[in-house]
Amino acid sequence: MIYKTLDGLRDTPLQSYIEAGMCVIPVHSRVNGSCPCGKSNCESSKRPIGIWKGRESKDPAQVAKWQEKYPGCNWGIATGANSGVFVVDVDGDEGSKTLAEWQNCYGGIATATVKTHRGHHFYFCCPDNLEIGNKVGLVPGIDIRGEGGMVVAPPSVHEEGTIYEWITPLSELAQAPDWLLEMVAGGLHSREQATAELQGHEPPSGAVIPIGQRNAKLFQRGCAMRGQGMEQPEIEQTLIRINETRCEEELPISEVKTIAASAALYAAGQQPTTIRSGMGSESPLYFMQIKPKEMLAAEELLYMDDAQRGRYFMLLFASWDDGGKLPADCQKLYKLARATCSYEEFWGTSEPVFAPFAQCAGEHKIVHPGVALHYERQMGKYSQKVLAGRSGGKATQKKNKENVGQIKLVA
Repeated sequence: MIYKTLDGLRDTPLQSYIEAGMCVIPVHSRVNGSCPCGKSNCESSKRPIGIWKGRESKDPAQVAKWQEKYPGCNWGIATGANSGVFVVDVDGDEGSKTLAEWQNCYGGIATATVKTHRGHHFYFCCPDNLEIGNKVGLVPGIDIRGEGGMVVAPPSVHEEGTIYEWITPLSELAQAPDWLLEMVAGGLHSREQATAELQGHEPPSGAVIPIGQRNAKLFQRGCAMRGQGMEQPEIEQTLIRINETRCEEELPISEVKTIAASAALYAAGQQPTTIRSGMGSESPLYFMQIKPKEMLAAEELLYMDDAQRGRYFMLLFASWDDGGKLPADCQKLYKLARATCSYEEFWGTSEPVFAPFAQCAGEHKIVHPGVALHYERQMGKYSQKVLAGRSGGKATQKKNKENVGQIKLVA
């Protein structure tokens, strides 16, 4: 039975969320080895089921459909203007330490609060005159979920068994204090961070650099430092530190040193244009290199029919231009997939197509981890090729000068 009113959600947390004007979305729930999404190998704990941005809903009928389709799923609340809330995510020991410092300095935080697996979610009303975005690592252990973000909501269950629960009820939702809004909107910490970026130094804290972007981000930082006149040893030392502290997964030290050496080849004070895909046919990033047998043997294709496979391949190829990423926009994804069916039919049948994609942290984009990793590897090879080419060019120039000298002596 599909309910068209709140009656079907009566006496559930979903009722209170919808009555409060919040948009919800079904979330994977990997408890006891299985997930309501139906995939036996699901590894998407804490992520929405399918592409969610633009599909989050406060319509009771739609929510009831999701309940019926994904029994036992977790639930998320979309943050931002549509739901009227933003969330301060306090995570782990670092987050608890920062929270204690805030409380000592500014006093307690009184608002709707959820106990999570490793910390707390503090819910606040969205301010009328300020758009709150998503910030990863605002300060150590503190993330902000705002426009385009989402959080897992009670009574969801973490894969390790922790139940998300309200310790201060939603009815006590409050406005954020001025000191917090100033910090979120770009207070002292953000200015320090911006200054550090301009000077080519590592900021006090920053977003995690995901797999698929590590080579490019480190090379950009190295070039920025070279543009400030810094030498290779200093560039190398800084990039190694960023690799250790900010990369989702560390690159080999030898690879980081190669990136630093590539950046140092430019003249001091010169900031080169960032390497991008599509820069020319001589670049391995110009075309997406694929192995047909490997590609067609991918496990995710087993869950798709012919039409879905066609859409999936079109999206993979489109993602290459942005290192494996696509805009998390339903209309744009429909166009990029080159679908010949209606928009409604596309989204009604494309869940397997988007299952391999993941939400980008802090970005209004989705990413295919496999394409992102392949892109990054190609970027690494290209950087090494550029380095080898320039080193070879310098050696050739030196040899030519020596030959000219010898000719003069003979003459």
